[in-house]
Amino acid sequence: MRWRSAPDDEFLWAEWDREFVVFHRPSGQTHFVNAASAALLREILLEPMDALDASRALAAQSPDATDPDADFARYVFGLLVRFEELGLVVRVSP
Repeated sequence: MRWRSAPDDEFLWAEWDREFVVFHRPSGQTHFVNAASAALLREILLEPMDALDASRALAAQSPDATDPDADFARYVFGLLVRFEELGLVVRVSP
């Protein structure tokens, strides 16, 4: 499975001290997300990516970047599934 962010014009963003608020226009819902979730939506998932590649890209943004372990990849997978349920990401064909 691969996902990409919903189109950028569907979001309105605000940031305070590395915490983010995103308003999703199509659903009319506001979400509070941390810096890692914001990075997934704004930077990493601009191109379709599976959970493992997304977890690697997210881990690479850390100052002490290491290859993510299986637990981290599963966490990112769960996050992507939840974001899909909320309409923040869309699943794309392989």
